[in-house]
This record gives sequence, structure tokens and C-alpha cells, in this order.
Amino acid sequence: MTNVRWTRRDVGGNAGDGQADDVIVEGTAGDDTITVANNANVNVTGLVPAVKILHPEFGNDCLDINTVAGTDTVDHSGLAPGVIQLIVDGVPQ
Repeated sequence: MTNVRWTRRDVGGNAGDGQADDVIVEGTAGDDTITVANNANVNVTGLVPAVKILHPEFGNDCLDINTVAGTDTVDHSGLAPGVIQLIVDGVPQ
């Protein structure tokens, strides 16, 4: 058995694809602590598997986090402006 620790989603190819892409991340029924940050990519950690979004385009791509249930936190202070559109529980951030 292999445990998946990361899943990668390439939403733009090497130079961006100009297409709208929506990456949806679902929380759990428990208390989740989710972190969104970027370097060259956008990383969503705190859930299993973690998600790595490659080549996002701010004008076209969206990260939609649904925390579901529990007492959840989403820290996106490490996400620079203009990298990807972020929606948490239906509310743009």
C-alpha cells in the first residue's frame, strides 16, 4: 500500500494555457488547519493529500476550498496577491 502525500495539478502548462481552471479542495468532517502559500507554485497543506498547483494564471484559474465541517482555519497569508483566485466556503478572499 502506498500513501499519497501530494497531488499535483498543472493548470497552465509551461506558459499558461489561457483557459479557466477550477481546483476544488474539500476539507474533512474534523477540525482542519489548511495553509495556502506559494513559491513558484501554489501549495495547499494541512489535508491529505496536500495539493500542488503548477503554473496558475490569476485571470483564469481559481482555488476553491470547501472546509465542510468542524472548526476549521484557512491561512492564506503566504499566498501573494495576483497568483490565483482564492475562494473559501464560497467567499472570495
